[in-house]
Amino acid sequence: AQRSAAQRSAAQRASAERVGRSRGGGPAAAAMGKKAAAPADAAPAVEEAVAEPGDDQPGEVLEGDFAWPDGSEYIGEYVMKKDTVILHGTGCLRTGPEVFSGIFEDGLYKEGTFQGADGSVYKGGFRNNLFEGPGEYTWADGRVYRGLWQEGMMHGRGEFENFSFGVDRVFTGFCVRGQFSSSVKGQDAAKRDFLVEYGGDYSKSALAALRDIGARAAPAEPVDPKAKKGATEDGPAGIPEEYLILPVVGAEDGASADEAIASLVEGPFPDGSTIKASALGAFVGRFAEGAENLGHVTVLDFRWASVGGFSASRLRKEQLGHAGQAVAFSVDDAEPGALCLAVFLNIRTGEYSAKQATWKLIQCENAPDAPA
Repeated sequence: AQRSAAQRSAAQRASAERVGRSRGGGPAAAAMGKKAAAPADAAPAVEEAVAEPGDDQPGEVLEGDFAWPDGSEYIGEYVMKKDTVILHGTGCLRTGPEVFSGIFEDGLYKEGTFQGADGSVYKGGFRNNLFEGPGEYTWADGRVYRGLWQEGMMHGRGEFENFSFGVDRVFTGFCVRGQFSSSVKGQDAAKRDFLVEYGGDYSKSALAALRDIGARAAPAEPVDPKAKKGATEDGPAGIPEEYLILPVVGAEDGASADEAIASLVEGPFPDGSTIKASALGAFVGRFAEGAENLGHVTVLDFRWASVGGFSASRLRKEQLGHAGQAVAFSVDDAEPGALCLAVFLNIRTGEYSAKQATWKLIQCENAPDAPA
């Protein structure tokens, strides 16, 4: 898709000190965020005077009206940081024909509606003042895209309405870095390219979690010193609780203490007590760097897939959308009774990068015992 003119000037430079008028009547130096970006070839954004997040803790959230010599106006919430006004909270910023209404965080757009100078409208999330995560963009000519964004560009799966097809035609497909093609060949290439990037990132992130569990889990303990030399007691692996979804005491079996998790996946969930230390060590070893016989890593790409004994019908979010993404590790030739499957789920919401994923173990499975 062609990116519109609204993003051509992703950020005009704002003065470091602008005199505004607050409801209290006194002048205030206001730090303004960069203007939002719409889907168009953008010139390099120019940083504006925005207080660095984490410089100090924001104070009390206040409300005020501000106006600047260039005609920009803001009505809404803000905080004071080092004697500087930072747009923070719910508000409306009007800069010429462009209007943003929604939530600000540390002087930057976080979530809301951006109306571009060309008549386009975007509703959704932002990161560094660029469209990020789920969002809906409507062009002035009536075309609509609903789907994922990354760094200000359509990137991932989405719906395209009136997108060079005609009135009331909706097409579901993939785009990569703002590029979209409706042809079968183009869609195959777009999905392949997206899965290579997305799947690679989430495989790497989940694999790091699996290896971390293996490194931190309790090793098999030595048995009685009088016993046969080298003998060990194969107790529970002791999986760190941060990777487990623990049930609510007194609730139905497998119920999650966190409603947010329950909105992502259906239980029951393993508590780690049945996973033996030796079995876990052997399983993780199949995914170690340089392993001769690597196991399989599967990034699920739709909700009704199955891997081993795991049914993706438990998942409550469409896959390839970051939050609620499942990754399965499996070993086809595991010995009878050995760990052969571990499925992880990203429970982090509001972030759209594998680097920010938070992983939970939602299913593990042992290979069937050999027939008697």
